[in-house]
Amino acid sequence: MSEPSVPSPDAQSPGTPLPDLFWTLAVELKELSQAAANLEGLLALWAERTHLEAEVVEQAQATDLLLQRLEALGDFFLTLAHTAPPTARVEIGEALDRLKLHGLRVRLGEPLDAPLAHPAADPGEFELL
Repeated sequence: MSEPSVPSPDAQSPGTPLPDLFWTLAVELKELSQAAANLEGLLALWAERTHLEAEVVEQAQATDLLLQRLEALGDFFLTLAHTAPPTARVEIGEALDRLKLHGLRVRLGEPLDAPLAHPAADPGEFELL
């Protein structure tokens, strides 16, 4: 994915440039798509080993649909990043404050030209039944 060409933000302009926000969302969705693809592969292996039990196959199909939707949303936001007016801005502070994942909050709030000083992904929480 190539980053949208966005003019330098005006120091007087509040908010986040809309193309930057759309670009960042597209990148996040790309990463989620890759994680969903890994999960889909794991479910396919599981389905093979359980002789295609109906429940496992259904979950694999649901994961495939999830993957397709994530990829489509990523493409949608990438297109918006390239077509949004470069001067359009949006205030995202309140939306960021509502995010519970710190790493995601940081990534969505950073300007595109900011140095990457955060982990690529949140560790999240892992629960086994």
